[in-house]
Amino acid sequence: MKGVLSEAIQLYFGKTILYSNVLPDQGLNSTQGQLSSIKCAKLCADQKYCQTIFYKPMTNMCSLYKYPLLKYTPTSSEPGIEVYELEGCPHPEFDVSREIGMCLKVYQTTNFTYSYITSVCNQEGGELISLDTDTKIDFLSAYLLMHFGTPVGITVGLDNSAGWKWTNGEPLSISHPNVVNGINNYDMAMDPCESNYCGILSVYSTSDMTLYDNCCNNLASFFVCTMPYQQ
Repeated sequence: MKGVLSEAIQLYFGKTILYSNVLPDQGLNSTQGQLSSIKCAKLCADQKYCQTIFYKPMTNMCSLYKYPLLKYTPTSSEPGIEVYELEGCPHPEFDVSREIGMCLKVYQTTNFTYSYITSVCNQEGGELISLDTDTKIDFLSAYLLMHFGTPVGITVGLDNSAGWKWTNGEPLSISHPNVVNGINNYDMAMDPCESNYCGILSVYSTSDMTLYDNCCNNLASFFVCTMPYQQ
């Protein structure tokens, strides 16, 4: 079976060829009783944040997960498990997040300027990620740690060209309890700064993050492009 379609909300879950025979170590919602693959997909579709299905045909075991299965997702071996991931992004290499309503992808560059980084996202039909809600910060921090398997800093869609604003136009306001606001309009490595200042998010863990600014010509090599996901 290549994929299963949930007819209730018309979501398509494609069978991944990268992963099988594993279950995430945490955050898994295992259902009670035996379900067909179609009913398992419907159950996932009916749950707002579900996007990955772990299905065991031999026992009809259905388990649901709110994240994509990434390279460094903590998992344990479980023979006979098939993994189905939600599809529907305009570009298939982007990951879906139903929780934040976005498709997203991590990029790396050797050109550390904000103008170049934003142009990459624009060429894909998206934009540099805005972190204007706690939900986005929570999802992105977990996503990055499972993607890289180590603490990481990324350039985000934030600059002070017209006052501190996110790429989506929302003003900067940090209320997340696990994010230290280090914005200070200063870059020790590039002083004086000959451009505006732009934002970088350092993720050490999901409970330890810092948002700070550097000169827009001296940014992190990793960045995340997003585009809306509409089911």
